[in-house]
Amino acid sequence: MRVNLTMAGLTRRAGDRSLGRILGLAAEYLGDKGCPSSRLDAELLLAEVLGCERIDLYLDHNRPLEERELQKYRDLLQKRSSGLPVARILQKKGFWSLDLLLNDYTLVPRPETEILVEAALKRAQRLDLEKPRILEIGTGAGGVALALARELPGARMTATDIQAEAIDAAVENASRNKLDGRVEWLVGDLYEPVRGRLFDMIIMNPPYLTTKEIHNAQVEVRSGDANLTLDGGENGMAVIERLIRGSAESLDHKGGLLVEMASQRAAETREIAISSGLSVEKVHLDLAGKERVLEAAV
Repeated sequence: MRVNLTMAGLTRRAGDRSLGRILGLAAEYLGDKGCPSSRLDAELLLAEVLGCERIDLYLDHNRPLEERELQKYRDLLQKRSSGLPVARILQKKGFWSLDLLLNDYTLVPRPETEILVEAALKRAQRLDLEKPRILEIGTGAGGVALALARELPGARMTATDIQAEAIDAAVENASRNKLDGRVEWLVGDLYEPVRGRLFDMIIMNPPYLTTKEIHNAQVEVRSGDANLTLDGGENGMAVIERLIRGSAESLDHKGGLLVEMASQRAAETREIAISSGLSVEKVHLDLAGKERVLEAAV
């Protein structure tokens, strides 16, 4: 007999309360609600409730869940089934080799953004930059800046964000990942906090969705992140254009600009770079073969 998985309860019959049984039902429930990674989501949420690692769910699969644990799990499953991403529910997300805490002012890091990190590392290696001066604009939770700080021990990292609350999260993540003091954190809009300074690389994952695209996006996108971290304006290019056109005065000789972009506006992004006097050196593709990161230089 199928066990009910509504808000009325996963089940209240003692025989159905084993951890393994409840986990299977939860995964089925999320799958029925259209969650694409229902099993993983169910595991992550239950591990959060129990304060354990995912592997422990299987090592202790016969353990019965207490009513208070069931109720907390039901609450989290309800949030997930409504479209809220797991990372936003738990306020944390893995990125690169980092464990990041999030808040309402930070973007949930996407796997595609690791391509931005990879492109920066390849550029530093190609140009033999032992102590590169790197600026990340719009750092959010600090994932990109901290990943580069970890992979490039000699790098002099500076990261900015227009929202002080995002910088607060980044500072906490630096400490959480034992990278205290490796990044200079500044609050301000684009280049304003670093006027007069020169960098070997400028990196940004800017808002690149149009206002209409956000409105029409899946509920996970709309509810997952504050619009300020996503909204690129009416044409999706408002922030990117300001970033590219203002980059030359902050880039040193042979300095490079790396920008994550929407694949549907890759051609327009390249045109802005060229018209701003930059030389487009490469466009990095994501795992789906779509143009994802523009690399240009002065």
